Amino acid sequence: MISKQALGNTLFEMANILRDKVEDYKSYFLVLLFFKRLSDNYQWEIEEGIKVFIKEYGKEPNAKQRQKIIDKAHDFDIPEKCFWQDVRDATESKKNETLHKAVTGIGNANQHIQALKGIFNTVKWNEPSPDGSGGKKLSPVVLTQLISYLDAVDLSNKNVTVDVLGDAYEYLIKKFADENKGGTTAGQFYTPQEVVDIIVRYNKPKKDEKVYDPTCGSGGFLINSAKYVKENFGSQKAIQLFGQEDVWNTWAICNINMILHGLDAKVKKEDTMLNPQFNDGKTIDKFDLVLANFPFSFDNWWKNGKPKKDKKGNAVLTKDGKPQLTYPDKNEFNDPWDRFDYGTPPFSNGDFAFLQHIIASLNENGRAGVVCPQGVLFRG
Repeated sequence: MISKQALGNTLFEMANILRDKVEDYKSYFLVLLFFKRLSDNYQWEIEEGIKVFIKEYGKEPNAKQRQKIIDKAHDFDIPEKCFWQDVRDATESKKNETLHKAVTGIGNANQHIQALKGIFNTVKWNEPSPDGSGGKKLSPVVLTQLISYLDAVDLSNKNVTVDVLGDAYEYLIKKFADENKGGTTAGQFYTPQEVVDIIVRYNKPKKDEKVYDPTCGSGGFLINSAKYVKENFGSQKAIQLFGQEDVWNTWAICNINMILHGLDAKVKKEDTMLNPQFNDGKTIDKFDLVLANFPFSFDNWWKNGKPKKDKKGNAVLTKDGKPQLTYPDKNEFNDPWDRFDYGTPPFSNGDFAFLQHIIASLNENGRAGVVCPQGVLFRG
């Protein structure tokens, strides 16, 4: 069995192969990692099913019994020619096309798992190069090299437990976020583990509670809540997890994170302010616990800002070169979900909008743990 740190370091070194080769190389690697996990674990699941049969009946299964074991063994279906080995064995010139067909096939074969197709659609493996050269956006040479490296790591439960794989995946996310410290993307999908841990432990998630993160990023608050419940009540599935995330790639990363941790979380893709996904059609759902690190000082949170223009009709720019926006009168605004009991926040700054969404999402005895900028204490 491989350790979390050894696996994490190995995977991060492999990810370096993709660095600077494509935009958002992290998504490419994390989706490929997930594909290999599904494929590696497929055979292990069959082997475990046969072991259980032999232990129960004291004999090897016959052909009919073996097929029945195979049919029931898997959490995910993988069609023929859609396995990791099929991609690995494809010629370099066919590598991108074969990988595209494999992950598309898995997504189509698992329509009942809504998130799976979305995860695999996040990355376009066979996308042509934008320069019109006839090549691929992701070079087949680079993809072949990456697959060769990753092929050496057995990601089945035989070699990697769910806890180790899930923690190694989070380690990768943290390393990717550390690369962007000082930039705008670091906090987009990752909240420091120490911050998550202290907020979760302070709020003490309980058995059978419903926990919600309206801007869940890679899912740290939800995963730590499940871990806390496992530590204190014996099972990480003794809690219900709900999350919403607007950024497509981050939503995919979060769903992969949940699956690799063995969690049945409901993570939906949409803008939380404009289109909250957890509702009964009239009011938003209520939760026992809401944990969040929402986007700080989010401008134009209702998407109703229009570029301000000078007398010549030219856009007026801010100091950082962005268009300056004008907004309609907030006193004439009505939120269709009735979340703003304490007043409509300015459209130019979403901190109080997110806070009121969180308050509105709490049930009568609900509690919340939220990361906020200091400015919320001083603004009018």
